[in-house]
Amino acid sequence: MFTSIESCAGRMRATAGIAVGIVLTLLALAARAQDPAAWPARTVRMVVPSSPGGGTDLYARLLAQGLSEGLKQQFMVDNRPGAAGNIGAEIAARAAPDGYTFLVSANPAIAINPSLYKNLPYNAERDLAAVARGVIAPSVFTSHPSVPAKTLPALLALGKREPGKLAYGSAGTGSPPHLGVRMIEEASGARFIHVPYKGLGQAVQGLLRGEVGLMLADVATVLPYVRAGRVLALAVTQATPSFPGYPLRLKPATQGSRSILRSASSRRPPRRPRSSSA
Repeated sequence: MFTSIESCAGRMRATAGIAVGIVLTLLALAARAQDPAAWPARTVRMVVPSSPGGGTDLYARLLAQGLSEGLKQQFMVDNRPGAAGNIGAEIAARAAPDGYTFLVSANPAIAINPSLYKNLPYNAERDLAAVARGVIAPSVFTSHPSVPAKTLPALLALGKREPGKLAYGSAGTGSPPHLGVRMIEEASGARFIHVPYKGLGQAVQGLLRGEVGLMLADVATVLPYVRAGRVLALAVTQATPSFPGYPLRLKPATQGSRSILRSASSRRPPRRPRSSSA
């Protein structure tokens, strides 16, 4: 299931569809593990390996709200940021496989970190069974109003003319905002300074304060600030009704941005025993 969450009204409409599909999946899992009529008998924890305020956190909270209302039991979001998502993913992977702990994560902890980190404390494929893929989100290149370049071509030209002068924020090393800008740097020849934050929410606050001048983020996270004029939107990675008329990064100089897509999915500890080795 793929749903794009881009506006306040759209988020609420999307939540209903997402929740229905995932509720059915969770009920099927519960039926195999225990008495389905008794599940959930207590609070269900949804571990989010990122800080509050980012797109994954937003999705998890909307999902928790829909599940709580639909199943008449509390689904609690538990933010566990740090180590590019590894901390939260490990907590979920080591939890009891009883249907009361789920991981709601974006790409890094599941698909990216296994290639970046040599000794992860969990095995994403073995220790976290897939439940459902909920959303995909286009990204938008944003800048602080103090940055003199007001278009992405001008920004890239500045990054080539004065490499290392402008800093960009991300949710951490290996996160989609980090890798996305690195792809653009390699394709264009521009060079910026990477400032990793402990989660996308903190990175956005850094952009709003002017600590960094540039950021690549999912649309849902930065849309309110763009509309309020607190940050500038320079380009999007795919067409979205939230930013009609904005240029797409499809030119050869920045071709890599076509593959910058954030997604969030739900996973759970598997029922089978796990070995202690990674």
